[in-house]
Amino acid sequence: MCSEELPWVALPIKKKIGYLKNGWQAADKLSRDGHQDAYEKDAKYLYGLLREAWERALEEVLLGGVVERYRPSIQTQQVAQIADITPEDCKTVETAMSKCSKWLPGHDQAAAARAPVPGPVELKADIEALDDWVAAIRNRRKKGSAV
Repeated sequence: MCSEELPWVALPIKKKIGYLKNGWQAADKLSRDGHQDAYEKDAKYLYGLLREAWERALEEVLLGGVVERYRPSIQTQQVAQIADITPEDCKTVETAMSKCSKWLPGHDQAAAARAPVPGPVELKADIEALDDWVAAIRNRRKKGSAV
């Protein structure tokens, strides 16, 4: 089967974010139309993809491609670009990935402790948080290289 589009696993972070935003629109429509069970299923799926997108952002943006999974080399000539990583950058990634992990299949929750799946507004905000974080790091580095 041929497709003009790359599969999710091969998408760069910018395209992953676009995919998530499109997925959010479909999930939001389900919610607005009163299909709560279908919305929750889609929202959980999107949180799984969002977690994967955070992983790709960590590799591609925060680490600047210095280290990539399954690549046999480390790009030592690019190490200087990651000197600006802050504790806040690390905390943002950790917090976002932990939140996303809460909704992954295989993480059973006790019935009494079951928190509701985040609604469309919160899901959209979580996707936008990734987009904003990626943009902030790229802008910070662009400004840093202009100095």
